[in-house]
Amino acid sequence: MALIPTDVGIRMRMQTESQLQPLAPVREIQPDLPDLRQGQTFSARIQQVMPDNTYRALVAGKEVTLSLPQSAKAGDSLELVVVDRSPKAVIAQLATPPELKPGVAFTALIQEALPESTYRALVGDKTVSLKLDVPAKAGDHLELTVIDRSSRLVEAHVLGPAGAKGAATQYPFTSLSPAAQLIGKLLLGDGQTPAAAALNGGQPILSAPPGSGAELAPRLAQAVSESGLFYEAHQSQWLAGKLSAETLLKEPQGQQSLALTASPGQTEAASGKVTEAAAAAAKPFVAERIPDALQPLVQQQLDTAATQRMLWHGEVWPQQTMEWEIQRDAPERGGEPQEIDAWSTRLALTTPRLGRVEASLQLAADTLRITIDAADTAAAENLRQGAAALHAALEAAGVTMVSFQVRHGG
Repeated sequence: MALIPTDVGIRMRMQTESQLQPLAPVREIQPDLPDLRQGQTFSARIQQVMPDNTYRALVAGKEVTLSLPQSAKAGDSLELVVVDRSPKAVIAQLATPPELKPGVAFTALIQEALPESTYRALVGDKTVSLKLDVPAKAGDHLELTVIDRSSRLVEAHVLGPAGAKGAATQYPFTSLSPAAQLIGKLLLGDGQTPAAAALNGGQPILSAPPGSGAELAPRLAQAVSESGLFYEAHQSQWLAGKLSAETLLKEPQGQQSLALTASPGQTEAASGKVTEAAAAAAKPFVAERIPDALQPLVQQQLDTAATQRMLWHGEVWPQQTMEWEIQRDAPERGGEPQEIDAWSTRLALTTPRLGRVEASLQLAADTLRITIDAADTAAAENLRQGAAALHAALEAAGVTMVSFQVRHGG
């Protein structure tokens, strides 16, 4: 029997032991997902689009599977907020930039139209979910102002195309005062006109047809004065002691302030309560919203300030409706400035005897031009027969009628 030499066995043992390494702790295996908690915001760069609104993205140097309600494409850099998470994916949605607060104006590039008037848009270098009050399409570059916001999206009012004449150009963010925000919500869009204000609270001005124009004129003047269109000017008169609190509180805004200050068991008869309501009405408006009943009136006030035109409608007596428009005429362009105010008024009503009648009057200083459109020849002739009496009445009032014309359509 052959034996292995001793020196060979020693050499083999030494070689085997030299190849063995002692055990040593290894680096802990990192989890697949970063430590993202619900509500946490983070940045992600989309690397790959996968089925079912899932995406492969790079988050803090790690590849993460994201589940998003919004669409995205490879290369998008998104600011996201964690909604939930599963063992395989982080469920997230676009985060609202903290600087987009109510009243802030900003520009946005629409990237994609989504359901329910929502859009994916680029604001600065961030992708944001927007809800707009007018339709838009991909590629639109818009000037916007924030109405409201949530963690999911920004609700915004469209001011107009970015860079358009008259559009806001603040960038990236500017802040509007609460008053400006309120006016922005109330202003109507281009081409829209507010509903005509109701005279006399929607009630007939007279209880029966008048015996003469002298009976109707002061009631019309009172109805216009108490319509609420001139409420702020009347507040100044009240503060100066030129108008009584009772008169101020007859206007719709005054009635609203009276209702707000009234307590159970108290009535308008208490002079102290009337004065308190008038004082409350004279304070600067600080409410976040205007009562629904007053919104049409405030829109009419804003339109009047912009166009110098006032519209009313209502019943002058039961079953007799009237449309009435008063407008301050603009000065002649390119000529000498007008030192005398010029006003135009149009009154339209339908009567049992004359049918539809529209009267247009232009008043400048103490001169008056009148044009009347009648429904037919008979009505026009009846109106012409009253021209002499009208001329005499105007002369007695110190107004010179320089033109009187009656036209008819049939």
